[in-house]
Amino acid sequence: MIKFSLFLLSIISFSFTSTYANYVLTLVQDDFDVYTAGKTVFLQFYTPWCNHCKKIAGEWRKLADEYRNDENILVAAVDCEHEDSAVLCDDFGIEGYPTFKYGDPTDLREYEGDRSYRALSKFAKENLKPSCSINAIHLCSKEKKELIEKFMSMSMEDLMKIIDRVDEELEGLEDEVEDKIDGIGEKYEEIMGKYVEETTALKKETKYDVLKTLRAAKAFEEIKEMEKEIDSEDHSEDHSEDGSEDYDSEDDDSEDYDSE
Repeated sequence: MIKFSLFLLSIISFSFTSTYANYVLTLVQDDFDVYTAGKTVFLQFYTPWCNHCKKIAGEWRKLADEYRNDENILVAAVDCEHEDSAVLCDDFGIEGYPTFKYGDPTDLREYEGDRSYRALSKFAKENLKPSCSINAIHLCSKEKKELIEKFMSMSMEDLMKIIDRVDEELEGLEDEVEDKIDGIGEKYEEIMGKYVEETTALKKETKYDVLKTLRAAKAFEEIKEMEKEIDSEDHSEDHSEDGSEDYDSEDDDSEDYDSE
C-alpha cells in the first residue's frame, strides 16, 4: 500500500518532472509510461550540444504544436544527456543524435525520412494512427483485448504486487551481470547479450510493458476521481459561506507578474 501511495504521489507531481523545453514536452524515465500510456508516439532523442538537433528544433516544435491536444498521439522529445532520461536512451538503443522513433511506445520503430516540418507532418498524418491500447481497445487482437481487460479488472494494489515482483527479478539479473563483468573485458559482449536476452524474455512472459501502461492509466483514473471530490467539496464550501466579502484586486499591494 505504501508503494502504491508513493507511485500515485509521483503521478500527481509528474508535471514538475517532465518539462516543455522550448514548447516541446521533454520526457524523463519516471513519467515516460504516464505520458505515453495508450498513445501512438513520435519521439526525438537529442542532446543539447547536438548541432543537427538545434537546426531542426523549430521544425519539431511545429509538429509538437500540431498534436499538442491530441488524445491518441504524442509528439515529444527525450534529452539523452539528462540524468533522468539517459536510461531511456540506453533502453531504446540510441547511438546518434538526433534519432527519431515512432509507433507503439513498447515497440518503437525508427524514422529515417526528411526532417523538414512538411515531411514530418506528412509522415505523422500517414503513420501515426491509433493502435491497440487502453483508449482504442477495439483495435486490439482478441488475445490482447482479453489481457487488457484482465489487468484492468485488477486493483492497483494487485497490479503493483506483480510489477514489484518482476522489478525484483530484473534487479536480480542486473546485479548478477554486474558481478560477472567486474574485471572481465573480453567476455563483456557475451554477458551483456545474455542479460538483454533474459530481461527481454522475462518482460515478454510477464506482459511487463502492458502492466506498466495499465498502472499509469489506472492511476490517472484515481486522480480524476480525487479531483472530482475536491471540486465538489470546494463548490459546497462556496455555497455554505455567508457574508463573505468580495476580493478587491485594487486593494492588493502585491505586484502583478510581468510575463515579459
